[in-house]
Amino acid sequence: QQPRAWAGAVVHVVPHLGVCVLTSEEKWKKLKDIIQKWTERILEGKEKLDHKELLSDRGFLVYVTRAYPGMVPYLKGFHLTIEMWRGNRDADGWKLPSRQLQSAVMVDNYLGPIDDEEAELSYLMRKRVDPTLRAPSSGLTPIVPRLLDDLKALHSLTRSPLPPLRVVRPIKIIQVLYGFGDASGKGFGSTVQGFPAHSLSAPAGKLNYRVGVWGSDEESESSNYRELANLVLTVEEEAATGSLDLAEFFLFTDNSTAESAFYKGSSSSKKLHELILRLRRLELRHGLILHVVHVSGKRMIAQGTDGCSRGVLLEGVMVGDDMLSFVDLGRSAVERSPTLLPWIQSWCLKSSIQPLTPDDWFETGHGISGGNNDKRGIWIPTHEPAGDTHLWTPPPAAADAALEQLLQARHKRTDTSHIIAIPRLLAPRWRRLFHKAVDVSFSIPPGTSFWPTNMFEPLWVQPLATLSRPPYGGHGPEIAQSVLG
Repeated sequence: QQPRAWAGAVVHVVPHLGVCVLTSEEKWKKLKDIIQKWTERILEGKEKLDHKELLSDRGFLVYVTRAYPGMVPYLKGFHLTIEMWRGNRDADGWKLPSRQLQSAVMVDNYLGPIDDEEAELSYLMRKRVDPTLRAPSSGLTPIVPRLLDDLKALHSLTRSPLPPLRVVRPIKIIQVLYGFGDASGKGFGSTVQGFPAHSLSAPAGKLNYRVGVWGSDEESESSNYRELANLVLTVEEEAATGSLDLAEFFLFTDNSTAESAFYKGSSSSKKLHELILRLRRLELRHGLILHVVHVSGKRMIAQGTDGCSRGVLLEGVMVGDDMLSFVDLGRSAVERSPTLLPWIQSWCLKSSIQPLTPDDWFETGHGISGGNNDKRGIWIPTHEPAGDTHLWTPPPAAADAALEQLLQARHKRTDTSHIIAIPRLLAPRWRRLFHKAVDVSFSIPPGTSFWPTNMFEPLWVQPLATLSRPPYGGHGPEIAQSVLG
């Protein structure tokens, strides 16, 4: 199936590949023209570029690269150049840390080195004169050194005369890998194990582990850098063996910054940004589907990789525990904790409430209780009575799909209430949808009778009342008060 473009992207179903996405030929040509235009201007020797034109072209690039997320990090040169006129940047365009004050500022549209006291005074004066300033008075902004390199990288990725297909849901995955990576103050460690994707009953691959100590250079870096660098090195070593070709890799970390930077595709830190670039190149080169997942430090300890980073090889998977027992992406909250459902029933207005199954997300969750064919053979749904309540407890790996259905259901049946309970795993994939329909939400830390400590991550719960007076729910605060006591 090859439908026309929808919302800027074209989706194809290719028999030997699977579900693929690409942009339109018109947008692909415009993308290449923009890259060529700015490359030529820089090669002409220009030191400043039109700020307004850069903003316009960046908006288009951000839009098109949604179909090609591997290109997103190479937009950083545009971001830095657009902000370079502000002056509180180093020579490469990166924002200066506040603890270093400002060692360089924009003075009369020129970025020059001055002492710290003078830099701070100039920066504060400019903010005081016009705190709402959004663009340079001259309309021009200096070029950062990396913009040309980013343009060359984008040019290399757009050499194809036609927009390339990007596989988003392949027909075949050779294997799925699960890995945990952790870095301590002095050392680092990781554990990785592969599982054949063609059969759930097939034996798992051998467990690979890495143990090492940081050199003097890395030891002085921030903990965020060491955590992310360890993940990058783990992926690079696995890729060198060929095990990541046409594979899906779930890589767990107890560092939330690493997860956030990976899903954003960039970082305000130059060193973290370079590490993300290395991961993106690996994805493009090996056809790899990579997920970086933030988990609790206590899960990392129980799994054994925390000890591995400290040279202790007698914990968790290192002594034979099952790797999959520490991977809870495919199990719902009520499946993991049998006491959770009775707790929800104790305060829910519908005491007999049961969690919706994945099939129920598309019918029961929408207020459809069945249906029959009319005399013309057309199926007509039967709707449930008003005022019903549904419980959504999707596994984290499928939470985005469930929440999309929930948001549709709320608009179709404004007289129905909903309750959501999802463990905080793979949150960047579904967090925005989770907060879209907020009446009130709360987080339950591990350690209660219904969500014990071996759940590791918090449970996010959200009671959604009826939309009796849009856009506000009718009973959200009352439900929250009954839950929280």
